[in-house]
Order: sequence, then C-alpha cells, then structure tokens
Amino acid sequence: MMTKTLRTRLALVASGIAILLLAIWLRDPSIPYGGDWSRASVLSDARTQRDDDTRRRARAIRSLRARIVQTERSLRDDALNALGAPGSRRAAFEFLGLPAQEPETGIMLFQAGAPFAWSGKFRTDPRVPDDGASVTFTPFYTAINFAVTRGGRRAVATALLHAEPPANQASRALVELIEEQDQILSFSFGRVADEASGEVVRDGRGTALLRVDATPVPPETVRFNRAATLQARGSLLLGMGLLILLAVSWTDRRRLGTRLFALAVSAAVIAVVPWNNFSNVASAFDPASYYLRDGGPFTASAGVVLLISVVLMLTTFALIRARRVRLPRGIAATIAVALVMAGLLSGLRVAEGIALPPSGSTVALWLTWEVPLFLLLFSFWLTAWWMGRLARGRSPTVHLGSASVVGIVAGSAAVLMVWQTVTRERLDLATRDIAGLQRADGNVSNLLRRLGDELAGFDSAGTRADLLKRYAASDLAPAALQVALATWTTNAQLSSRLDIAPLVYDTAAVASSVRRALATRLPVITHALGPTGRQVVLAAPHRLGEVTTAVVSPRTRLVAMDPFAALLGFAQPGRNDAPYSLIIDDVTTLTGDRNTTVTWRRIGNEWHGDEPIMTARGTVRAHAEVDLRSLRTRLLRGSLIVILNVAIAGFLWALGAMAEGGFGRWVRGRMWKWGRSYHGRLTLALFTFFVVPAIAFAAWSYQRLRGDDREVRGILVQETLSTAAARPEVLAASTRAGETPLFLYSSGLLQRSSDPLYQQVAPAGLTLPPSVYHSIAGRGELTATAHLDVAGDQVLWGYRAGASVMREPYVLAAPARSDEMVLDRRRRDLTMLVLFATAGGALAALWLSGIAAKRLARDLELSRIEVARAERILAWGEMARQVAHEIKNPLTPIRLGVQHLRRARSDPRVNFDRVLDENVTRILSEIDRLDEIARAFSRYGSAPADLPPPLRIDIAAILRDVVGLEKIGVGDVSWTLRGAEAAVFAEARTDELREVLLNVFENARLARARSVTVTLERGGRTVCVRIADDGSGIARASLPRVFEPHFSTRTTGSGLGLAISRRLLESWAGSIDITSAEGSGTEVIITLQAATT
Repeated sequence: MMTKTLRTRLALVASGIAILLLAIWLRDPSIPYGGDWSRASVLSDARTQRDDDTRRRARAIRSLRARIVQTERSLRDDALNALGAPGSRRAAFEFLGLPAQEPETGIMLFQAGAPFAWSGKFRTDPRVPDDGASVTFTPFYTAINFAVTRGGRRAVATALLHAEPPANQASRALVELIEEQDQILSFSFGRVADEASGEVVRDGRGTALLRVDATPVPPETVRFNRAATLQARGSLLLGMGLLILLAVSWTDRRRLGTRLFALAVSAAVIAVVPWNNFSNVASAFDPASYYLRDGGPFTASAGVVLLISVVLMLTTFALIRARRVRLPRGIAATIAVALVMAGLLSGLRVAEGIALPPSGSTVALWLTWEVPLFLLLFSFWLTAWWMGRLARGRSPTVHLGSASVVGIVAGSAAVLMVWQTVTRERLDLATRDIAGLQRADGNVSNLLRRLGDELAGFDSAGTRADLLKRYAASDLAPAALQVALATWTTNAQLSSRLDIAPLVYDTAAVASSVRRALATRLPVITHALGPTGRQVVLAAPHRLGEVTTAVVSPRTRLVAMDPFAALLGFAQPGRNDAPYSLIIDDVTTLTGDRNTTVTWRRIGNEWHGDEPIMTARGTVRAHAEVDLRSLRTRLLRGSLIVILNVAIAGFLWALGAMAEGGFGRWVRGRMWKWGRSYHGRLTLALFTFFVVPAIAFAAWSYQRLRGDDREVRGILVQETLSTAAARPEVLAASTRAGETPLFLYSSGLLQRSSDPLYQQVAPAGLTLPPSVYHSIAGRGELTATAHLDVAGDQVLWGYRAGASVMREPYVLAAPARSDEMVLDRRRRDLTMLVLFATAGGALAALWLSGIAAKRLARDLELSRIEVARAERILAWGEMARQVAHEIKNPLTPIRLGVQHLRRARSDPRVNFDRVLDENVTRILSEIDRLDEIARAFSRYGSAPADLPPPLRIDIAAILRDVVGLEKIGVGDVSWTLRGAEAAVFAEARTDELREVLLNVFENARLARARSVTVTLERGGRTVCVRIADDGSGIARASLPRVFEPHFSTRTTGSGLGLAISRRLLESWAGSIDITSAEGSGTEVIITLQAATT
C-alpha cells in the first residue's frame, strides 16, 4: 500500500508531466484540433467559403443594424431631454453633462439659432438641417444624428458611427463595439441613393438612413484568431498550473528534491513555450529589444531571461533553505570561486543581447534589461557567498544583512553592464544612421512599390483627405518613416502637399520622376540625393492623368517626426531621451583626416563623431553627439535602480518564505520583539517621523513638477497664440509639418484651422471644452488651458480670446508641442532627484534612527539605573523605617511581659507559675510574629537572581488542591474552578505559587466575597489564571498602589502580600494584574510562561 509521501510525489510528477504537455501544445496550438476539421477547412471548395463569408457578413450587418436602431432611440431620448435644460447657460451646461460613452456621443442645444450649451464630443457638424434621424458623411467620419425643435430651441444629439483611417485611431465609433467585430475586416457606408453601397439600414420608424456593407475576414485569419485565443487561454492555464506546482512543492524546505523537480519543470516550460508570440501583450518578450543566440531558448528575449533568472534564484533559495548540503571545505571554496567567475562571465555575455531601438531607451525598457541581469548575478553570487560560508566552516545559512550586501554588489554590477552595453548601442545607432544616409534602403523601395500599385488603382489623385486616407491604409504608415506626399497635375505641376514629417527634398528631382511616370503610365521609383542624404522617390500615375508622389527619407534623426502627428491619428513621437543627436555642418569644419567611417572621440560627458557624406549640397559633415549625462545623474539613477533590485530580491525571498510558512513566524517574532523593545519602538518612531513628511514632500514635489511643466508648456502655447492673434495671415492654409496648427472657434464651434485636414479630422472635437468656454465667455478671462484626450494621449491645449475687425469675438486654440525634450528632461531629472532623496533619506533615516535609538536607549538605561539606585536607597530607608515600626510593635508586649514577670517574682500574692506560663506564651507568640516579619522582608528584598529558578509544574493540580482547601475552610464563600480538568504545565514553583494563590484567595475572603470563580486558560506561549470575586472591590484611587510594599486597605497585615507575589511572578517571567471597581468585585489575572515539552 502506497504511503502518503509516495502518493504526493506521484501526484507532483503527474502534474509536472501535464504542465509539460500543455507547454508543448502551446508551441503548436493546432495539435488539438488539427484533424478532420482543419483538413476539411483546407479542402473546402470556393462555394463553401463563399457561403461562410455570406453568413458572417449577414450576421455582422444584422448586429450593426440593431445597434444603430438602439443608438437612434437613445439619441432621440437625449435630444428630447435636452429641450428641458434651464435658461441659464451655466446651468444648461451642467444639465447636459454626459458621462464618457462608447461610441462617442455629443449633444448640443441651440437657442435662437445659435449654440447655447453642449456636452460630449462632436466629430461632425451638429448643425443638421432637418429634424428627426439623419446621417452625416464627411471624408473621415460617418455619424448618426437626431434633431428636435420646440419653440425657439433645437436640440441635436449625435453618435459616431464609423471612422476612416487614420481618424479611427483618435476616436471610438459604433462599429468597433459590435460582437462580430473580429469576424469583419471592414465596414463600408454609403448614402441611400447609392444602390451599390450595400444593404439599407432603417431607423425605428422605418425611414431609410444609409446603406452598409461588410467585408468578412479571410478564413485563414479566422483560424489564426481562434488559435491565438486558445493559446491565450492555454497560457493562462499553464501559468496557474506552474504557480500551483511551485506552491505545493515549496511547503516543506526539507524536501529539496521536490523543489528541484518543480524548478526543473519550470525551466523546461520556459524552454518549450514560444514566448515571442506574446510580444504584442508584453514588450519584454519582443526579440527586437533583446536577443542572444548563445543561450538558445533561454535568451530569446528579455522576458525569457527574467523567467529563467527567477528560476535560478528560487533554486539558490531552495539549496540554502534546505540546509542539507555538506561539502569538504576545499571543494566548497573551489565552487564559490567558480560561481563568482561564472556569474561575472554570464552577466557580461547576457548583456550583449541588448538591442537598443532607434527611438531610444525608456525606464521600463531599461528595467526590462537590468532586472533579469541582476537576478542572474544575484543567484550566482549569493550561492557563492553561501559556499564561502561552508568553506570557512560556518553554519549553512545566509543572513539578511549578507544577502543585502550581495544584492547591492550584484545590482551595481548589473547597472554598470547595462549602461556600458547601451552606450555602445547608442554609438552603433548613430554610426548606422550616418551610414544609412548614403545608401538606399531596400525595404523602403519594397514598401513604395506596394504603395504605387495601390495608388495606381485609383482614378485620380483625389483631395488631401483622400491622400491621407490612402497613406494611412498602406503598409508605409506602420513603418513610421519620414514621408512627404504630394499630388501633381497632368502637366507635372505641383497641386497639393501632405507632409507626414518635416522633410526637405528637391522639388525639381521629384518633378522629373513625375514626368517619367506620366510618360510610361507606370509607377516610377528613383533614388535622389536630398539635403539630408539619399532619398527614395515614388511617382504613381492615375487613370485620369494625375500623379501622386511620396518622398521617403532614410531612418534618421536629421529629420524629426511631426510633433503634432497625434492630431491626425498617428502615433505621437516618444518623449524619452534621444539616444543621440545628429546635425549636418560644412565639411570644412572637419578636423584631421576625412575618413569614410565615423571617428568617435570623448569630450567630457559626451561622445562626438564625424563623417563626411554626400548630399544635394555636396559633401558635408554629419556630426553625431551621444550625451552620457553627468556622473552625478548616472550615480543618482543607478542608486535608485540598485535599491529597486534589492527590494525585488527581498520580495522574491518573502514569497518563498511565505510558501513554506516561515515568513509569517519571522514577521510575528520581529514584531513581538520590536514591540517589547524600547530600542525598537524608538527606532520605529524616529523612522516614521522622517518618512511620513518625506513621502508627503515627494508627493507634493511631484505634483509641483507636473504643475510647473504644464505652466511652462502653457506659456509657450500662449506665446504662439499671441503671435497668431497679432498676425491674422498665419491662419491661412498651411500644410507644413512641424508647424503649430491653429484652430479658430466662434460661438463655441470650430470654424476653420490652419490646415483644413485638422478641421476634417477634428482631433479634439468641433466644440470648445465647456470649462474653457466658461473661463473665457463666462468669467471674461483672456486665456485658458485644458488637457484633452487625443488618440489616447493627454495633450495640453491653449486658448486665447480675440475679436475680428468686425468686432466679432472668437477663440484661437493651439496644442502644445510633443517634442519639448528640454522640459521633459528637466522634469525627469527633478523627479529622479526627489525619488532618490526620498528613498536614500528613508534608508539613512532607518539607519540613523537605529543608531540614535541605541544611544538614547543606552543613556536612558544609565539614567534608569541611577534612578533605580536612588529609588532603592529611598526604598531601603523606607524599608528600615517599616522594619523598625514592625519590630517595635512585638517588642512592646515582650518588654511588658518581662517586667510583669519581675514584679510577680517578688510578690508572694501572685501565682508565679500561672503568670510565667501566660507571659511565656505571649512572648513566644510575639517572637513568632517577629520571625514572620523577618522572613517576609527577607523574601521581598531578595534579588531576582537570588530566587530559585522556576520549574515545569502542573498548574491545574495546584489549583485543584488550593481551591479544595478553601472549600473546606471557614465561611460561606462559593468556590468555582474551571479549565483545570486536564494537566496544564507552566514555569513556576509549587510552594511559592500556592502562597501567591492563598494570598489572593485570602484577600477575596477579607473583601467579603460571596462567590469566587477561578478560570485556567492556555493561550499560545502563556498560561493564564483568572480569579474573579464579587467582594467590595478596591477604590479607584487605591488601585494603582496595591502592589506597593506596606500598602493595605485594611488595618491588619504587613501590606507585603501582593508585593511579594508580584516579585515572585516576575522572577518567573510572569505577571499579575488587577482590575477592580469599588462595590463591583475584583479580578486578578496571573500570567505564567507555558512550559515547553
């Protein structure tokens, strides 16, 4: 018959095998359903696929039709409700306030034909001509409206139905909310009169609104999406299974084999699972930012290195906690040295897998590289430290302080390795950037070739809006290249421009390509030298004779990305520090030989590199600079990362300790020790006294930095608006990328913008934010600022009031630039400084508070000793007085008895024998009294060290004996004993404890108690005896003094009973406490230390 241990091990092995099988399935998730279904799908004929597409299309249109009808009803209710808004404009704004909704919804109330109040976001003009339901079509949006007129008021509610790329990135439309969205590639909408646009959609009253059609996704995409869904669910199940396996195997630190088996399964899972498939979910698994071939699957990405490093650290933790490894000292020393060297070499090699993206590093990306490297070094070097202890003959344990030192060293080494590698990567990026200016990029040519084929399918070049939509739908847009688009007439004249980036190019060279395209009627791709190096030019002719051109620059920092790209729905440029800067200068400023490769030299905290390149202006110098930042800044940031590293290592250690149940005991023990220690309480108080204000200051500083950043950006925006207000001509159409766009509002509605595309895309909506309208129109302020959500980013907008020549008021608006790197760097540096000051100050406060508390505790202990000495002198003086007083009382009857005997001896009338007997008896009684007083004073005055040590005794037996004696005693007191049925052992001495109990019981009798209840309780490490009576109690003023020697509430007795009891109990590490109220009885609580078995 199998034992419980064997069954547990078999269950763990079976679980590990199941987890490995699940990991193998994740490597190829088509295995479970790769049989007949997959084969039938592959072999299905075109008719079956068409039928499936038709069904999915019909379901999507049916679902969309239902959502449109539901939305139309909701808009009707909103419009009718808006007509009841108050007459006050501010109250009307509050009345119309709409919460954030999906899809985007807006409602506007008109009064006397002018906008009166509004809420929500409008992408299309709310001034619809007719009441009832209607649909508005613009180049980028399709919206459904509902208008209601009553008297002099008109309410229009609108909801966004569809958005074309790239505007769909900056909005949330209704089509994105239907359940069949993953089955549909795209929707198309058309007017009712356009019969080729699809099926008719009607409102709730049967009126035709628009036509809609849907394009299903290909069957291959459907199967891929299903596989991805199954893979995601399987990954979640795999993660839960691994965590359960590790948690179960970690419960007993002595089972080293079980722990190592679970860790081996984890390592195998890490090697099998294709983690790169999760790069869309977590960038840590993206091999573009980290990849090292040497480590195979374990170094496929930074996320995988992190996982395997955690496994290594848990392995180290398991080995150390098992405390079962015994090695000869020489072998342990050899292993320790080997681990130190292996950790160093492994760390240096792993750091070589870092790949810095062209956009530069972020804090998150830096930690993605550094934390795995730290855990790897920490695992190696902590194991080496442990082996070093074995080599020195020490106990096989690693203390917290030693682990912290190893963590600091490993963290510092990891920071240095990553910094060196990133610096080298920055130099390589700059070198590749300069080299790319001289050669054509084959990938760019391929992207332009595909774009040319797509553009050739259109009859004409179209408008700038059409050009933007075609670019956004092409493969060129996701590449995030510096692109400048343009349209040309049939006679090769420039018609319009659309600069995605502020790219400068030779218009004559592009015109030459246009003429070639017109002559050949085919897309033409050429390479030309531009002002910033070699550029790739596409000229794509259309059927009606027009031409669309695209000029693409190499990936270079010579051409900045458009800081306002988010306004058109494109990704906003990153606001992290650039890895390098690049400029072009006159070649005559080159020093030394004119090499054909970059020559790097370090000047202070910067690397400078130069290389001559060919441009349209001839040979020029490309100058790159890599800013290393100051040593102070590097040390500050490195220190913060090291602190974070140690905290992560401590967190992982705590997780392992909690899994085996020891962490809670350790915390409780520390809390109990610190709670009872004056040193601990003082340290905690001093630490809290610093940390609480420091955290408050850090929070205030962070908010202040954000406020200052917003204020500075607001000032820059207001300066732009002030210049624009003084020069009305700047509102003329401007299509240059990089220039600050301007927006003109009148009566709260957007009237025009410096580039018409911005008005059509309406990145912030077509209405002024209500808060801005109240500030300018309501309170009469000249300027205002507001943070608005644009394509998922919070963009600061500035507003300025003005008036036209005809005295018509307007509001001019502009967004803040996203490329103010100087401001961003200043804010980040100050934030880092505040974080460092807070974290470093907290650690320093903890250390200094411990030192201060130790010194204060020592001084206070010395003071306490002096005070105790003085108190003892006073106490002994009082004791001597009490002794003299107590001895004097018995001596008086003894003296009187002796004098009586002397007189009786000479008086024949007295019966001398009788007198002798009486006086001797009295004298002996007083002598016994003197002996009792001497013994009581001797016991009270004994030092705790002189008292006999406690023994392991049965408290229940003593209570049964003493209570039994009291029950047969004189008096009608009712005695009750509870909890003493079974033996309960504690640290005490039998005779002395009986004396303590008898003293307490006698006090209850003398307090005229009628009922005494004795309860024995066992609570963890202590044994408690509760004695409660219903006697006369103790007065509130007397209660604090009951343990003072010679204090008594009665006229008889020495007043030493409770004082001696307390002295005895404290010598056994116990205590005695009394709670009482006059007239309500007394409760005495005796606490003893439970005896260990």
